[in-house]
Amino acid sequence: MNHHFHDANVPWQRVINSKGIISPRGPGGARRQAAFLRREGVIVGTGQLRELTVDLAVYGWFPDVLPSEAAEASGSEEEEGSG
Repeated sequence: MNHHFHDANVPWQRVINSKGIISPRGPGGARRQAAFLRREGVIVGTGQLRELTVDLAVYGWFPDVLPSEAAEASGSEEEEGSG
């Protein structure tokens, strides 16, 4: 199954890796992203290797259906009903 990022709904600063670590995006990128998240009320921690982390058990988003999949499914239903 191919999952696509749905950029219409997700601001860039909310995208972190699957381990809850803020990936470096150039010099100061991770610190900048952490600052944006903190302004939104997200608690950003520091891991054992000094990486910036977010607790996915608290802040993770794990939908049953991704918004892009829901849009594709509703588009398919409309096409089937238009015949």
